[in-house]
Amino acid sequence: GDLLPRRGEGCTIRYEDSRAERDHVYVVIEIEQGGGVPAQLVLFDPDDNCHRFDLPAPRRGIVQLLVERGSELLELLRNPTTRVLLR
Repeated sequence: GDLLPRRGEGCTIRYEDSRAERDHVYVVIEIEQGGGVPAQLVLFDPDDNCHRFDLPAPRRGIVQLLVERGSELLELLRNPTTRVLLR
């Protein structure tokens, strides 16, 4: 499936293709104002399994993760029923 922008609890997520590495994508997480500094992206799949991904420190309210196109993170985000939280 396509990578469509998402809204999560306290954030919006969009994607940018890496220019340097064709098989990688930037996951760009924009943190809503008033939220704390998140340490993890927490995803709950359709079976309610919890998946945690450590986040680098945000810059100006934006976190960027460089991931491979076939990564577990992108597969989870492709599914519109996956719940997205920042912690």
